[in-house]
Amino acid sequence: MESLKGPGSMLNLYSLLKGDPAWIGLFFDVDTGTLSWSSGPIFTTPFWFMNLSEFTAGFCALLEMSFTPNVRAALCSTQHAFICYYDPAIGHLITRESPLSSSTIPLTPDEVRIGEKIFMRFTEEKTWSAALQYCQTYYTNLADLQSVTEGTPLKRISSQTEAWIGLYLDGNTGSLRWSSNFGSSIPSWLSVSMFGEGQCGTLRRFENFLPRVSPAFCSELKPFICFYGKCQSTL
Repeated sequence: MESLKGPGSMLNLYSLLKGDPAWIGLFFDVDTGTLSWSSGPIFTTPFWFMNLSEFTAGFCALLEMSFTPNVRAALCSTQHAFICYYDPAIGHLITRESPLSSSTIPLTPDEVRIGEKIFMRFTEEKTWSAALQYCQTYYTNLADLQSVTEGTPLKRISSQTEAWIGLYLDGNTGSLRWSSNFGSSIPSWLSVSMFGEGQCGTLRRFENFLPRVSPAFCSELKPFICFYGKCQSTL
C-alpha cells in the first residue's frame, strides 16, 4: 500500500470493493508513537491522505470513498472488509499473533473478555475446519470453554444462530475433545447434547437462557467464535 502514490491508483484499488470501508495495513505503532505500515516501513504522508490526527493507540486505517479515496482511523478491534496484497519477491506471510491487545483495545459488541481470554464471534460463515484454520492463523484457536466457570458472560456473543466452537468428536477415540488440544473437560454449567460421527460443536442460546452446545455436521457453514489468550491444561 505504501507504494501507491496518488488518488488515481487508490481509486483503481477501491473499485475492487463494493462500497464498504476496508482495512489497509496502516496502524498507529505504540512503540514508536508514529504511523507504520504492517509490512514494516514507517509511514510517510502522501498528499491524498486526510485526518491523520485521528490516529492514536488502538487505531488502524480504513480506506473509504467519499468524493475521492480517503483514509480514516477506526478502532482496530472492529470488523470490516479488508484488502490484502501479494508481493512475489516476498511470498506469503502468515502470522499467529493476534491483532488484539486485551490491555489497550476496547471490546466490541461481538467480543467478551473472560479471565485472561478474549472471545470473538464472527458472522462470516465457514465450515468447522475453515473456521479452525482462521482462528489458529489470526488468534489462538476456536473457542475453548474449559476455563469458563459460568455461562452468563457468553450471552454477549451467543444467539439463536449456532456458531462453531472448538469442541469436536474425535473419531479415533470416540470422545469429545477441544481443538486447542488442552484437555476434554466440559464445564458443569454447560449443557452438551450427544455427538455423532463427523459432528462438531456449536454454541447457541435461546432467549435469556444460558448458552448450550449442540452438534452439527462439521461440513456445514456457520458463524464461529475464536478466542485469544493462553490455554492451560485441565488434565
